[in-house]
Amino acid sequence: MAKAPKVIRIPKMPAAAFNKNRPVSELLWNQVEHLAAVVKKDIDDERRSIRTEGQASLFIKKYTALLHPRGSKRSGK
Repeated sequence: MAKAPKVIRIPKMPAAAFNKNRPVSELLWNQVEHLAAVVKKDIDDERRSIRTEGQASLFIKKYTALLHPRGSKRSGK
């Protein structure tokens, strides 16, 4: 019979651990910068691979929906 997996308990985060109005820390800013670099590289790689109007259309649709999520849903008008 297989052993039950060990469960690692993670304590709840204290309420004061997050303050949306606190200035951003260097660590958090570095995470933002790294994520932006990865997303930009992915977008650049995807953009460079476009060869047809259909691919361009899908690229525009995808990133327009990210920038304007409510606009990507059809309205009842």
